[in-house]
Amino acid sequence: GLVLAFFLKEKPLVSHHSPEAATEPSPIPAARTDIGRPRAGHHTGVPVRGSVQHPDGTKVDRAALTLIDVQGQQIGRGASGEDGRYALSVPGPGSYVLIAAAGGHQPQAVSVTVGDRPVELDVVLGGA
Repeated sequence: GLVLAFFLKEKPLVSHHSPEAATEPSPIPAARTDIGRPRAGHHTGVPVRGSVQHPDGTKVDRAALTLIDVQGQQIGRGASGEDGRYALSVPGPGSYVLIAAAGGHQPQAVSVTVGDRPVELDVVLGGA
């Protein structure tokens, strides 16, 4: 504690009667408006998109989709729309597994390798 006290710099007290006490307070810096926005050059993810289909090629709507990395960590979740289409994004290039599931169907796991460009991947769900 003694060494720390030696390095601390004391600020002299200002008397209410001194002329410096009547000076204007320093302006408050403006609030940052860029918080939460991706910065230029920041990688926001590579899209993996496609459709979920029956074996006959008809679309499966509201299928649950889960994207995991090779260590088994969940990277993203989503669902196919009314038209069977889905879109998820991965944090960057690499190998991932996309799992699709819907009521009345067996879940399907598909390996996907992602580079720097969007990946189009259709998933076919089999019967129960």
